[in-house]
Formats: sequence, C-alpha cells, structure tokens
Amino acid sequence: MKKIVGMTLALISSGSAYARQEVTVVEAKSLSDDRQVTLMGTISGRANDDHYLISRKARVSGKVDRDDGYSEINVDRVYIVK
Repeated sequence: MKKIVGMTLALISSGSAYARQEVTVVEAKSLSDDRQVTLMGTISGRANDDHYLISRKARVSGKVDRDDGYSEINVDRVYIVK
C-alpha cells in the first residue's frame, strides 16, 4: 500500500513539474493532443477574438490542441514578463 501511494505521488509530482517546463513553439507543435505546455514570447498581434501571435515578453500556459493537421494552444493563463 505504501509503495502505491509513493509511486502515485511521484507520478503526480513529475507531471506537474513537466507542465511548468517551458517549450519552444516547434516543440509544442510536435507534442501530443492535450499536453500541458508553457511558452515564452511577446504578443505581437491578434488574429481574431481567440487567436494571438506571440514572439516575446509573455508566458502562456495551456494545452496543445491538434485538429485537422493544425496545432494550437488552448491558453489557460497569460503572464506578462517584465
């Protein structure tokens, strides 16, 4: 029983640590659907109400959304980096 609890805690800890790991746009595009990612960039433009172009100075966290050959990030949080 103690081994199962220990392994579960280890898996939860390793998963949340990865979720906070920053990746590049190229790396994010190659990840599987629903994978948690964090990107760093500048908001350089707005495509429409739900889509922004990012190059630097902002940190975005969310999930990879792969659909019909396209990859997007469904953003949960945006942090402005000073």
